Amino acid sequence: MARPKLPKKAVPPATPVTPTVESRLGLHTATLIANALGVAITRVYTLVGAVIVGMAGLLLTVGWQAGPQKAIEAHKFTTYNLRAPAHIVESWLAVEFDPKLMGRYTRWRPFAKAAPCVLVEYTNEWAVGARHAFCGARLTFYDHYTLHDAGPLTTGVPFAWKRDERGFIAPEIRISSEAAQWLTTHAPASPLAQAKAPPGPETRTEMTELIRMLDSPVDAAIIGWSGAAPAFMLALDPMQPERPLPAGYVENQARLETSWMVSVLAFGIGLALWYAGISMIVAHLPRSLAWFIAIAPLLALPWWGDYFPRALRTMNASFAGVVTDMLGDVNKADRLVASAPEDAALADGVRIDWRVGSGAYADALGRFNFKRPQPPPANDDAALLALNDTIAEQLRGMDPATRASIFEQLYLHKKAERARAGYLFLRGAKEAVLDPASPPEVYRAARAFLEEWVTQPVEEPWPDAPGFEARVQLLQELTTIPPPSVVAIPAGWIVSRGEERSREARDKHKTNSRP
Repeated sequence: MARPKLPKKAVPPATPVTPTVESRLGLHTATLIANALGVAITRVYTLVGAVIVGMAGLLLTVGWQAGPQKAIEAHKFTTYNLRAPAHIVESWLAVEFDPKLMGRYTRWRPFAKAAPCVLVEYTNEWAVGARHAFCGARLTFYDHYTLHDAGPLTTGVPFAWKRDERGFIAPEIRISSEAAQWLTTHAPASPLAQAKAPPGPETRTEMTELIRMLDSPVDAAIIGWSGAAPAFMLALDPMQPERPLPAGYVENQARLETSWMVSVLAFGIGLALWYAGISMIVAHLPRSLAWFIAIAPLLALPWWGDYFPRALRTMNASFAGVVTDMLGDVNKADRLVASAPEDAALADGVRIDWRVGSGAYADALGRFNFKRPQPPPANDDAALLALNDTIAEQLRGMDPATRASIFEQLYLHKKAERARAGYLFLRGAKEAVLDPASPPEVYRAARAFLEEWVTQPVEEPWPDAPGFEARVQLLQELTTIPPPSVVAIPAGWIVSRGEERSREARDKHKTNSRP
């Protein structure tokens, strides 16, 4: 028997729920918090991933340079069998400095990199007056960096400063306009720099301090007079003569042996780290785009150069600086960048140069005429003595007021701890003091200069300085000036310290040279 159908119960329509203001605010707050957490997590992943990618990039670079790059270059350089003599037209130190990388630090030199660059010119059957630029190893531009002893561009490739009409070297630095602007608008970070500055109306800045610290007229004069610029030989490939390379670089690279075991090991670890780091960075991206980002840079590994650290800087600027330094240390002795003249590092940068007799020492050195002796002095020591004799001879022909003024300026330079020119005047000052016919004002000024010269702090002679033996000899000559307690005895102390350093240097050299 069928059951009778019962009527369905009417279901009342749902009453729409109107969100309250409090619920809306809670939803927005939750969304904002979720987005902020997502951004923070993504940022952390990116920073950590950038560190891993940076280490991977370093290992991949080592792997490439240890094996494939050396093999390719050894084969490529076999075709560079022609030689052409060249001469250096311009030379400079390319100082790369980005103030934005300093952060809260105040000392800028550790954040700057310096690379020696030359512009050479040559003529042969393919070209007349052709010019090419080469830049060498990038080193940190620390405070102890000096210009007169700038090393070679790279192993086997010489570097030389251009010389002026007197035969003196004329060092030159080039920096970007942004770096120059920063240096000229910031006071020296070290209070000691301000304390050592000579009195005057000039405003002390990082730029004026840089110029002061690197102004070494004695060194520049000695190096210029003691030897000619080294020969610069180019190697050319007959099939592409427009791309010459320094012959020393070609020969050195051809001798390098490949290290395939190091290459395989570095590639293996580097690829594993690369995958781990890239996975963290691109985790939020579509798969196809993520694979492209992971693979495309690896295909460009032979051309990474300085571009990899720049790309890494967009993700982790502080660690990118560390990677840049480490990459520079991987093979810095063999770094060479060949380019057209206009493409060389800071070829169009702001130029800062130093000429003997200009700048801070113009009031003393600027009054003398110099001409490189022919034949040139045999070594650094002979050059310094010849410079002293040249100045002493010209001092004799000057009127008493001028001579006294020069010695007074040298005295003030020494008082201000700006005594980089004094070693050129020691014989002239000694002669003025010992000559019975010296005018009183000349005698007083020369004696004041010599007394101040042997007063602490002293320009000590160091074995690695140009003309070290001559510096010691010039100081030894001062030990004959009476009364002994004022000049002679202090000069003897300085001589003794110099000779002791020389013995220590010789003993150290003997120890290091033992098998």
